[in-house]
Amino acid sequence: MGSRQRLMKLFLVVLLGIWVVVIAYRFNASEPQKRTPVTHGQGNGVEKKAAGRGGEELVLHLDLLDKSRQVEWTQPKNIFVPVESYRPPPPPPPPPVVPQVHVPTPEEIAAEKARQELSQFRVLGYLNKGDREEVFLARGGELFIAHRGEVIQGQYFLKELSSGRVVLQDRATNVEVTLVVSSP
Repeated sequence: MGSRQRLMKLFLVVLLGIWVVVIAYRFNASEPQKRTPVTHGQGNGVEKKAAGRGGEELVLHLDLLDKSRQVEWTQPKNIFVPVESYRPPPPPPPPPVVPQVHVPTPEEIAAEKARQELSQFRVLGYLNKGDREEVFLARGGELFIAHRGEVIQGQYFLKELSSGRVVLQDRATNVEVTLVVSSP
């Protein structure tokens, strides 16, 4: 064995010895438990007196220990029953949503009709003769040759004309439709 192990054993024995000495001292130095004799008397419900610390008298109520006394038991409470709590009634269902139907005004109906009629025009071609521009339009089976500012069929005004687009306007409703001039 090494000296370190011997030193550890010696240290352990010394600590164990100190521990035994402390326990023996505590056991001998403590006061013994005080005991008070209880005297029992004869009779039911009579207070019995016994001498306590410092000459005081302790009063024992033996009537509380009387077995002849009847105890009324109530029905035990079931602690496993779910707790009933107040639940407010559910809110009433929301009123049904009535879809709002948009009823078009006579002006909106006329504008839509004008848009449909103007969209029937097709651009067949574009011609630029010096300072004069012309466009060739077709609608249904009819062919129209028009200049800027000209009225077609008495109700459609050729508002704008260029090599890329044609703008037609309905004179009654001021609805405009832009037609694209396709290049060959």
